[in-house]
Amino acid sequence: MEEKSIDFVNKLIGKSTEAFIMGLEIYNKPTIKYRVEGFSFFICNAWELMLKAHIIKLKGENAIYYKDSEIG
Repeated sequence: MEEKSIDFVNKLIGKSTEAFIMGLEIYNKPTIKYRVEGFSFFICNAWELMLKAHIIKLKGENAIYYKDSEIG
């Protein structure tokens, strides 16, 4: 894997970790009324970022993008 792709994967994993921690922090604040929804958003975002990092490791960076002709 190229160094550029490795850097991109590491950034995605870092952002995924931050989103996961943010979700946990929001969920653990009992005074926030919208906390379950906020938790769900950040946990889903963390999962998506980690999945993209995994796909890039397996198939390369182009695997997470659509070509213009494929968008219908």
